[in-house]
Order: sequence, then structure tokens, then C-alpha cells
Amino acid sequence: MNGYELRQKDDGSIEIVEIVPSVIATFADRAHAERYFDFLTGPKDPVPPRPTALPAPVETAPAARTAKATQTFSDPTGEEWEKAFTYLMAGEDMKAVAARMSVDMYKLRGKYAAWRRRQNERAAAEAPTGNPAALETSDCRMCGRTFRDTAESDGLCARCFHG
Repeated sequence: MNGYELRQKDDGSIEIVEIVPSVIATFADRAHAERYFDFLTGPKDPVPPRPTALPAPVETAPAARTAKATQTFSDPTGEEWEKAFTYLMAGEDMKAVAARMSVDMYKLRGKYAAWRRRQNERAAAEAPTGNPAALETSDCRMCGRTFRDTAESDGLCARCFHG
């Protein structure tokens, strides 16, 4: 099933080219093979199907568009922010709280995140340290490294204890 083709080169000379087939894939399923063959040879129909007409976009009233774009937000006081944060801590929806306060939801989200971060830092600073004896450090009797001594350590750091 060899084929031949005439091919003209850029310099004007003509070549005769022998086309020799070679197997590039083997398929167990004919449908899969045809799909792959169509991919290699290109579409059978050179004209793409006509797209169906899309419905015309619904035109919104200009006033409705500009009202959303020019929405003004209030500037709450510190007390109002704290009240909003307590609502959020209670599990209320952030968009609903922002709408009620007439502030931008993203501004509320940023302020709430900063407030939570400060709350967590304060709680960590004020937290009791626990058992003071557990926080005492000792020097390893083999290597001299400083480590947190436990009842099982027998005066050795973790490296020396585990060998």
C-alpha cells in the first residue's frame, strides 16, 4: 500500500516521494481507533457547524447599574466595629453584617481578620505558662546541650537518649 507523490521544492526542482505506511498505534476498540484517526487526519467536514443564535442580552436600566457602582459606604466608629465583630463571632453572615452597617464587605473582612489576630495574640500573651517545672531546662550530661528535662530523660537530651 505504498503511495507516491510529486513535490516541488523552493528552487523549482521536482521530487518524487514514496509514502511508506507504518503502524503508529493498535487499538482494541474500533470507536476509539476512529476517534484517534479523526484527530490525526483532521475533521471530515472542512466547514465548521454554524453556531446557534444566542438570545440578545437583557439590557438593564442605567439607573440600576449606576446605583450599584456609586454606592456610598458609611464610616463606623470603633464601638460599631466592635459590635459587628461580636455579631460575626456569634456566627452571623459577613455579607449581612456589612449590609446592615452599610460598609464594604471586604473592608469588614479585613478589619475582622486584624481584630481576631490581635485577640489571639493577647490570649497567647496572657495564657498561663502551665507547669513551671516542665519548662525548666537542663544541660545534657553527655554532650552539654541545653534541653527541656522530663522524668524519662535521665539527664540526657533526645539525641543522646536515643543513641
